[in-house]
Amino acid sequence: FVKKLYFVLTDPLNYEIIQESHEGFSFTINNQEIFTEKILKSQFRCTKFTNFQRLLNMYGFKKVNNL
Repeated sequence: FVKKLYFVLTDPLNYEIIQESHEGFSFTINNQEIFTEKILKSQFRCTKFTNFQRLLNMYGFKKVNNL
């Protein structure tokens, strides 16, 4: 999961959909609908964003507000 996430974050084709922070400690999903359609289904085999959130939580990721 983490390797796939890194691949998605570093792929320049995904920059408008998902972006890693300059420091590399966080990322932002700019468009949840497009992210779900184009990235979740193909890279993570998820059909729901909530399933992706659950995976992030399982791997120790936390939601950060006000970036």
